[in-house]
Amino acid sequence: LFTRKKRFIQRDRKMKNKRFIFIIITLIWTAVIFSFSLQSGEVSGDLSGSVLEAILGFFMPGVLESPEKQELFHLILRKCAHFTEFMILGVLSSIALKYMKVGYKSIIGLGYCVLIASLDETLQLFVSGRAGRVQDVLIDSAGALVGIVVVFIFFKFIKCDLEK
Repeated sequence: LFTRKKRFIQRDRKMKNKRFIFIIITLIWTAVIFSFSLQSGEVSGDLSGSVLEAILGFFMPGVLESPEKQELFHLILRKCAHFTEFMILGVLSSIALKYMKVGYKSIIGLGYCVLIASLDETLQLFVSGRAGRVQDVLIDSAGALVGIVVVFIFFKFIKCDLEK
């Protein structure tokens, strides 16, 4: 009986450690998202422009010669970045919630991500050269939803045991 109780206490301690670690990682990633939003429009555009030049320069060098195509690919890259950063947030928040004893984990995780997306776009209203867009909140929320679904599928169908 004592050994069983000791194992339960050890397992509970491991769960608390994992929960703490994933909460911290989720909060750090949230700070990273906000740090991108605090960049001026010029800095943000330069950053995504340099990433775009590296990608297109390697895969499709001729596209860089057309300003219209370059602008289109720049827009696509920026929207994909929105989607991806919030997909990561969805994954992290979903994993953090898996270690908590609360109901409606996926809804809480999505709610957190939508709140952060809304705050992120609101924050951009106060940054030079940036604009907050409802469209971006929707893209961010879709990314978060995909991340949450990926975690759900992973844990549901691959049958990972969180308590190990």
